[in-house]
Amino acid sequence: MEYEALEAPAPGWWDEENAPLPPGPEPSAGEPPPAGDKPPQDPPPPQEDEAAQARFREEHMLLADGTVDPTPLSWNRAAGLLGAKLRPIRYFVEGLLPQGLALLAAPPKYGKSWLALDLCVSVARGAPFLGRETERADTLYLALEDSPNRLQMRLAAVLGGEAPPDGLFYGTAAGTIGDRLLHQLAVHLHRWPDTGLVVIDTFQKVRDGSRAGADIYARDYRDVGALKQFADAHGICILLVHHLRKAGDAADPFARISGTNGLLGAADTALVMTRDERQDDITTLSATGRDVVADDISMRFDQITARWQPVADPRTQSREARYRADPVVIAACALAASSPGGWQGTASEFCGYLFEQTGAEISPGSVGRRLRAASADLLRYDGILYTPPTNSPRGRRVHTLYRKGL
Repeated sequence: MEYEALEAPAPGWWDEENAPLPPGPEPSAGEPPPAGDKPPQDPPPPQEDEAAQARFREEHMLLADGTVDPTPLSWNRAAGLLGAKLRPIRYFVEGLLPQGLALLAAPPKYGKSWLALDLCVSVARGAPFLGRETERADTLYLALEDSPNRLQMRLAAVLGGEAPPDGLFYGTAAGTIGDRLLHQLAVHLHRWPDTGLVVIDTFQKVRDGSRAGADIYARDYRDVGALKQFADAHGICILLVHHLRKAGDAADPFARISGTNGLLGAADTALVMTRDERQDDITTLSATGRDVVADDISMRFDQITARWQPVADPRTQSREARYRADPVVIAACALAASSPGGWQGTASEFCGYLFEQTGAEISPGSVGRRLRAASADLLRYDGILYTPPTNSPRGRRVHTLYRKGL
């Protein structure tokens, strides 16, 4: 199928339908033109046509420096847009990652680099990513905070013993946005024209230093805008791995993206990884953007496959299913079952047992709150009584779990 490019007309000319008609011969007497039609005209001589163009340029388009700005000539009728055959938007991950400029933000050590690497592998293979279909394309992963050794270890873990796809490329060094990066990306796309996805991990590594007194919002918008313009011009997706602020609006994860609103404003798509608590087993990937439907994806990092896996949304699970999946409940039930006389121990001892049984980590300070929140269901589903901490004779604050009937 032939697609139309909505480009500006040749500099110096304008919409012919709206242009004033040149003088022509009058219609013959007794032969009026059909109603609604323009009188037949003889085409103007070429020299008159060129002269009219020159006059229009001088009177309306000439700038103070003697150049002509053809931009207004690209402002066309909406009817032409509706009838145009435009190339459809490419989605490298169905419903989640379209072409353009995207942000992936998360706090440090949340596993965002594992997610970004798995994304590159999946798109290069044309394999599903987080349970969604992908469009196969060559990918470039710029791991700018990793050494070749660390990247080799991660790649081997994600591939799980399989060979890497031919279309997967990597780099551990690159220029900055203001110094060679765009040229380097253009060279790579010229060498490998099937490239559809570029991941820059992290965004901060390709930013130029800011000048004292510079407008931070304008700088954020300019940096992201330069990469977006490049992505749009080449019909690819550039994904920037970025950080979240520690503090922010808990109800709006996108408000926690580090930097000003200029980053989110210039980006086409934003993906944010959050948890209710850092030690939680489930991570939420929130998505929003110009060409995606806002969505929240619940996922868990699989230590065996070294890949993020989608899980059922906890909000759609039954109360008992959520209860059974809670690592704190799993540990509490195991402790109560192994201690017929009841288990007693400190929060730190509970945390150690929890890690041994489930691999999950929580802070000792949150043990009491988590067990109190689960206490009603512990009694309801498993007949386990939980007693909050009391001071033992030796001054230890002790939690108690006792299973009725044992």
